[in-house]
Amino acid sequence: MVLPPVLITAAIGIQAAGRFIAAKLSALVAGSRLDNRVKAYGSAVLALIVIASSVQASLSIAPHYRLYTNPLGGGIAKAGYYFPHDEFYDASIREGMTAIAAEARPGARVASETPGLAAHYAKLAGRPDLVNVSLSDASAVKQMGTGDYIINARGRRYFSNDAIITTLQRSSKPDILFSLGRVPSAEIYRLDENEIGPLLGARTPSSAAAASPNDSR
Repeated sequence: MVLPPVLITAAIGIQAAGRFIAAKLSALVAGSRLDNRVKAYGSAVLALIVIASSVQASLSIAPHYRLYTNPLGGGIAKAGYYFPHDEFYDASIREGMTAIAAEARPGARVASETPGLAAHYAKLAGRPDLVNVSLSDASAVKQMGTGDYIINARGRRYFSNDAIITTLQRSSKPDILFSLGRVPSAEIYRLDENEIGPLLGARTPSSAAAASPNDSR
């Protein structure tokens, strides 16, 4: 609800800036044939420059428009950094579940923060046998074993799964990586014997303290 006033304010600012520039240019060419043209088209030219810049910015990040970050915000190096939940929004879950479905053993467990969505894509991939559980469910995670999977989707890191993700990232490397363009979006870990021990030792807050989606960081 805040965005419309921001856009309206920006439009008023562009119009005011255009009139100011047109007035200054008009003073420079006063009395010439260009005077009336500068007054008439000065604001329009600035508006067209702004619109063209916006189009160019959109094309530079297409088709992942949510990841655009302007130079003041750090550009592509900071894409997905400020509001990852909104910018990624489970964008790689379908691809991740398709990859898991292609190699997972029968009945393998898959832990993610969107088990319902993961189960949907597993079914579409012909693997309804996969058991999808919540990564914030400590008891379900502790039942995982060799050959099971954990999906660390960007924007889905909460206080309730931070210990598990931190342990995985410190003790091993992801088996599968997904990106949106040049920006990493999801990590998939296939658990082996060396990872089970540290994983079971990772402390996770109780479900009562689990973070809501608004707590993503």
